[in-house]
This record gives sequence, structure tokens and C-alpha cells, in this order.
Amino acid sequence: MTTKQAAELAHDITTYLVLAKAETLERGGRFTAGDMKIAAMSWLLESGLTIPTKDRKSRESSGTARFAHPTPDEVEAYGESIDYPLDGANFCNSYAAKGWMIGKVKMKSWRHAVANWKSNGWGKLLTQPKTETENRDYTKL
Repeated sequence: MTTKQAAELAHDITTYLVLAKAETLERGGRFTAGDMKIAAMSWLLESGLTIPTKDRKSRESSGTARFAHPTPDEVEAYGESIDYPLDGANFCNSYAAKGWMIGKVKMKSWRHAVANWKSNGWGKLLTQPKTETENRDYTKL
């Protein structure tokens, strides 16, 4: 569509909306935003134009992948690949309990979340035995 054609269409719809508003006001009514939407859709139908919409098929074909929850084995394998021994079940349970949300935002990449755990030192598997002070039984004091 050329700029001239777009300008003509904009002029046509503006004229149509002004006429629709005038008709509504003549009848003693108010011209609301809902009326404007209805008038715009009527103009589109009369002119034979359609509004391109995005549906699930176009989103899937565009390469935008949906988030897939990892298994504990996948998390542990990824942790090993970045030299970070991680309890995959702990990671999965932690985020499953939160609905796979990070704050108020849905998780987009669990691999980046694992990297974040690594940088913060969370969820690391204990490879060394606990020290004597960590093994103390404080209930017998």
C-alpha cells in the first residue's frame, strides 16, 4: 500500500466516523468509544478490508517458542555442563511451587535461572561432609 492509498483510506474512515457520530447525535444519543469501534468495523466490512490478526498458528510458525518446564534430570545435566552441581529436583520443586514465576513475571528461560542460581550460590549440592558444628544436636542443651 502506498502512502497516498493509506492517506485516502484514513480520510475515508475519518469521514465515515464523523457521519456516524452526526447520525448518533441527531438521534439524541451519545457517541461513545464503543460506538466508534462499531462504526469502524462497519466501515471495514463495507470497504471489504480486513484487519490482520495474530492467532496461535502465526505465533507458533513465527518461531516464538513456548516455555517448557524442565525435568530434574535436564536441570542436573545442564548444571553439570556449566560446572555447577545442582539438585534438579530442588530447582524444579522451587519454581513449580511458585507457578514458574520469577517475581511477577513468568519464567522465560530455565537455563538462565540455573545460571542465576549459580551466580548466587543457591541450590548447590553438598559435596563435602558437614562440619562438626553443623552436625551438633542443639536439642540436648
